[in-house]
Amino acid sequence: MANQEQTELKEGDIVEKKSATGFPLEGGFVKNLTDKHFVIVGHRTQMVKDLDNKENLIEKLILLVRLADGTIVDYYPNKTSQKVVICKRGYNFDQWIDFAGEFETKSQRVGKEDKEVIYIKDDTA
Repeated sequence: MANQEQTELKEGDIVEKKSATGFPLEGGFVKNLTDKHFVIVGHRTQMVKDLDNKENLIEKLILLVRLADGTIVDYYPNKTSQKVVICKRGYNFDQWIDFAGEFETKSQRVGKEDKEVIYIKDDTA
């Protein structure tokens, strides 16, 4: 399934200068957004180096999300965020299309640095 791309984008969804696919969404950017709402518009997987063992490759889920301003970006959801969507839509990624949610960030130690980590807000908590 590596490099499989599933997009449910309709004509006009990606507007010139409104698509930043290929660029990962970063916590510092999300923290400063006024409106943190998003909609999942597609997904794909990609083989990347394992952070724990640089010699291994692992398959990583990438969600294409449309931000409130219409920009479409890549979002690498952590397991906590994936569980929020799984609880609402199940394990089939195709069922995640059109999921609407809101991001939140939390300052956490990642390796040797403090970073803003992106989470999908769990509105059932």
